[in-house]
Amino acid sequence: MNNDQLRVAIMQPYFSPYVGYFRLFAAVDIFVILDCVQFPRRGWVHRNQFTKKNDSLDWLTLPIKKCSQQTVIKDLEFDSLYKLSEFHESIAKFNLSALMSEAEIADTFDFTIPVIDFLEKGLTIASEKLDLHARIIRSSSFSLPRSIKGEDRILEILKLVNATQYTNLSGGMNLYNYNVFCQNGIDLKILTPFLGNKTGIIERLKVTPYSEIRFEIKDATKFLNLEVI
Repeated sequence: MNNDQLRVAIMQPYFSPYVGYFRLFAAVDIFVILDCVQFPRRGWVHRNQFTKKNDSLDWLTLPIKKCSQQTVIKDLEFDSLYKLSEFHESIAKFNLSALMSEAEIADTFDFTIPVIDFLEKGLTIASEKLDLHARIIRSSSFSLPRSIKGEDRILEILKLVNATQYTNLSGGMNLYNYNVFCQNGIDLKILTPFLGNKTGIIERLKVTPYSEIRFEIKDATKFLNLEVI
């Protein structure tokens, strides 16, 4: 990489994302947490799949307080009443309850902090354990107007951080136009689909050596050739 290149990824902050998500941290210099967009109720910001004690996968959902459809990710709040006790009853059904001490569970699932702090903390801890050193920035720090949406919002953030390259997961194939990015002086990179284990990173870090996960990330950090698609 030339000294004047700046590789950037912009993604919603997932709750305990799978290993393939962390390829973004391995491929860029700056990771922008996209927290200034509408909370996707059917997405991965507030839930993920973990192994239950019968070895089946099931959803573990964070105790998010009920909010309007217009709520953006940075404004999410934890429900400190009945959903909190419901969450701790749920986690007892998963292998995590046996893999982690009570102190680790209390620290990992600390709902006394804002949701966005909780999500960033999870990404930071996992990336540090995996020796990934992309700088983390929140998109909300740029105070962009809500009227700037979709691809235009991504491009605006990239310009604000002086990015020369934008990296996204394979789902970005359906979201972004290669030529539009080129016209804006930004090289669009899309990672190949991830074919490995998609269990949440909290569980993976408990059952798999960090070195193996690092190799898994490095081995799968490959890009599609967009110019010939």
